[in-house]
Amino acid sequence: MEKLLVIFIFASSVMAEPFIKSCEGDNGQNHTNEFLFNHWRKAVMEEIGISNMYELKYDFRLEDEIRKMKSCEDIVHGPNYRVETFHDEKAMAVLGNVAKKSSFTQIKNMPEKFNPLQTFIAYCKLNTKCEGEYMDENNQKETYKIESIVLFGPKTTYEESDFKYGNPGSDCPNGIVTMSNESFLCQHTCGLCKGPEVPIRTTTMIPAKEGAAGNSIDADSAAPFVCHIFSLTIILMMNIMNVY
Repeated sequence: MEKLLVIFIFASSVMAEPFIKSCEGDNGQNHTNEFLFNHWRKAVMEEIGISNMYELKYDFRLEDEIRKMKSCEDIVHGPNYRVETFHDEKAMAVLGNVAKKSSFTQIKNMPEKFNPLQTFIAYCKLNTKCEGEYMDENNQKETYKIESIVLFGPKTTYEESDFKYGNPGSDCPNGIVTMSNESFLCQHTCGLCKGPEVPIRTTTMIPAKEGAAGNSIDADSAAPFVCHIFSLTIILMMNIMNVY
C-alpha cells in the first residue's frame, strides 16, 4: 500500500497542470487582444493628440518569454518587455498626467496598454490565479487577481517623455499604417505609427497544455513522446520499489 501511495504522489507531481494554460499563438489562434488594444490605442491617440503612438503586433518571442514563467513570482518586468500588472504606481501616475485633460482619465489604471513606444505584444492564459495586495492612492488596501499574462515590448521603462504631442502620426519615422486589404483591420490600426516587422517563426511551439514551457519541437509528436517517457518512468519506479 505504501508503495502505491509513493507512486501515486510521484505521478501526480509529474502530471500536474503547467503554469501556462494556453497562448494566443497556439494553433494559429486569432490575435484578438492585438486588435482590441490597437483599437484603444488609436482612440486615445486621436483624443489626446499623441503623435507617436505605434501599432502593436503579436510577437512570438514575447510569448516564449511568458512560457518560461513557472510561478506567480515570475510575473515581473523583464530585459526586453514590461508585463501588464494590476498596479504599477509610477506608470499609472505618468499616464494619469497624460490623460488628465481628456475624457479618458480612467485609462491611468491600464498604463501598459498605452505606452506609445511599445510595438510588440503577447498574451497567455494561466491555469491558476495569482493574487496580491497593494495600497491605493487613498492608502487603502486593495487586492487583485491575475488570470492571464500580457507582455509589451521592447521598452522596459515608463516615462512621460515617451509621449509626444501633435497631429496623430506626425512623429512616425516609418510612416503610418494605411488601408489594408481588410477594412476591418484598418478600423483598428490605420493612423498608428508603423513599427518593426515581427520575425517569422520557424519552429512550432507545443501548446502550453501539452508540453513544458519554452520547448520548441513538433507539436504533433510531442504528446506521444511525453506519454511514453512518463510510462517508462512509472515502470522504473515500480521496479525500484519492488527491489526494496
